[in-house]
Amino acid sequence: MRRALGILLAALLAVAPGTPLFAASATSDDQAPEIVDVAIDKSILKPGDIGTYTIRIRDDNPPETEGWFNWSPSTPIFEWSEETTRKLNGGKMVAGSLRTSDDGVTSFQVKFEVLPDAPYGSYAQNYAMVISDSIGNYTHAVSPSFVVDDPQHPIDNEPAITGKRMVGETLEASLNAPGARVEWQWTRRFDDPDKILGTQSKIFLKTDWFWSILQVRAIVTWPDGHTLVRRAYTDYLEGIPVDIGSISFDPAPAVGVQSTAKFIPNPSLPFKMPPTEVLLLSSADIDTSTGTFTPFPQDAGKQVYARLSYQLPRGYYATSSPEARATIATGVWRKGPPAVSGTPEVGRTLSAKPGNWSGSPEGFFYQWLRNGKPIPGEEAPTYEVKPQDANASISVRTTAFWPNWTHRFTATSDPVTVRKGILPNLRVQLQGTPKVGQKVSANASNWFDGTQLSYQWLLNGRSITGATKSSYALGPADSSNKLSVKVTANRPGYTPTSTTSASKTVLPGTLAKGQVQVTGTHKVGQNLTGKTSVWPTGAKLSYQWLKNGKSIKGASSVSYKLSAADRAAKISLRVTASKHGYVATSVTSTGKAIAAGTITKGSVKLAGTARVGYTLTAKPSGWTSGSTFKYQWLKNGYSIKGATGSKYKVQIKDRRAKISVRVHATKTGYTTSSHVTSARYTVR
Repeated sequence: MRRALGILLAALLAVAPGTPLFAASATSDDQAPEIVDVAIDKSILKPGDIGTYTIRIRDDNPPETEGWFNWSPSTPIFEWSEETTRKLNGGKMVAGSLRTSDDGVTSFQVKFEVLPDAPYGSYAQNYAMVISDSIGNYTHAVSPSFVVDDPQHPIDNEPAITGKRMVGETLEASLNAPGARVEWQWTRRFDDPDKILGTQSKIFLKTDWFWSILQVRAIVTWPDGHTLVRRAYTDYLEGIPVDIGSISFDPAPAVGVQSTAKFIPNPSLPFKMPPTEVLLLSSADIDTSTGTFTPFPQDAGKQVYARLSYQLPRGYYATSSPEARATIATGVWRKGPPAVSGTPEVGRTLSAKPGNWSGSPEGFFYQWLRNGKPIPGEEAPTYEVKPQDANASISVRTTAFWPNWTHRFTATSDPVTVRKGILPNLRVQLQGTPKVGQKVSANASNWFDGTQLSYQWLLNGRSITGATKSSYALGPADSSNKLSVKVTANRPGYTPTSTTSASKTVLPGTLAKGQVQVTGTHKVGQNLTGKTSVWPTGAKLSYQWLKNGKSIKGASSVSYKLSAADRAAKISLRVTASKHGYVATSVTSTGKAIAAGTITKGSVKLAGTARVGYTLTAKPSGWTSGSTFKYQWLKNGYSIKGATGSKYKVQIKDRRAKISVRVHATKTGYTTSSHVTSARYTVR
């Protein structure tokens, strides 16, 4: 089985001696490894060289694991050596070097590389290796010392920095490296360390670098091309001392007088003084962040101390901090006086004017008084005068307060006497149509809540008895008169006020329309009659019969007899209702066409003697009045030519014949009646 080394090298301060670094397995072996020896192959190493440790131990359970190890030998003292040596001392076991001889000695080698820029000097033996076997038994060994040096490239381990370490000054770096070329790089160690500030051996210290640590890197190159880097650091850079100025009180502190602790900058400062704050300390009760204060009466005789809070531009510091001290003198403390402004009248708003107080109070509390007594809940800077304040005295008590709430001063204003309020002029309008049969209302606006309104309706400027409500029903007696309403506003604490609306002429009312129907037969010669219903009570009705929508002269009664002139026309009846105070209204029935009349068929008789030479006369009777007759005399039932009159003289040729007459009745507007023939008479 291949055997390997398990080694961990630790600083004695980091790992206590005697503490195993590997857990022990279950075995009866409790013997620590016996170190035969530890050797290094070269005692002098150059930067970049490879060094080799050879370690030999005797143990029944030698290590089984290859691995890395670290150790921390002491080095030349450099501020940056800790990082350098940590990298310098890392090593790894040489593969295949772990062997155990016949006499039980296990040997192995570990190689490490010296960093190319490792500082020259002796790396001493004051740190130990802790060596553990495979089951956890361990022991210690001292690491051999060695020297890092390169005689062909001599160089100081760090540059020297000279000059005054203060901003505004110049530092210079130097390094002893015979025969080599040196390049310089200045940086700030903790502030943007990758930014190069300068590349010369000298560097001017800017004020922005105040309280910074500068690092200078020397990059050294020999003619053979070999290069090393060396570093050095400054301490913290100091600032430039300045006298920044002084503080004084203006005016001297006194009770009731505003004083300011003023900072006066030194006019010779090389910069413009940044914003400052004057802080005040005192046994007096002073609360300010501006340096301005006004002492209270109880502060008289107390001390006040002012100091400056400031921050100078980077690179400067004050040689002393400005301050001032003073004793507060007695003085006069102003308290207002407060006053009441505004019109002292019910309904108006009064305002409290606090007046001129000492000490610039943070604010004020207010209490309004009526006849010298507090008005509950009235603690605002303004007060709305109430009806109960009429004729009373109103004043305001003002209390000033300051941020610390330990100071309060109170004063009361002179009283003002409140007079009754004046109600605003009402705006009154009639709402609705002023028309008989309608109801109109009074619309009043521009009045306060709580105002009582009363009404009086007027006709032609005179009061209407009993018309005292907000609305009014118009009757016939109001027609064509001027209607208006007077509204009076009353409110406690106010003088009543009245406003009369603009008048409007009352229009006649509109009667409700009733109904009309026409009864009877729509034929010439018949009578038609109008029948009305649901017309307003008290309305007077008049009638007018219409032919084709036009009035028939004289036809103004409820009935109408149809004449021949009405045939084929549309006859209707217009009923007009009228009533005092109302506009007349009409309703017309539906027109209906008039049919022709029917002639009443009567009879006809012959008068006279049926003898030759005698005259017969036709006498119709029972026919419709006004009918016109046409006659045709007949002999034995045949028409006698030319015999068409109402009379007929019997001819000789008519002897022994039967004579009769046929009558046709006609009348305008009527259908022609069927003919009627008289009885036959035999001529002798």
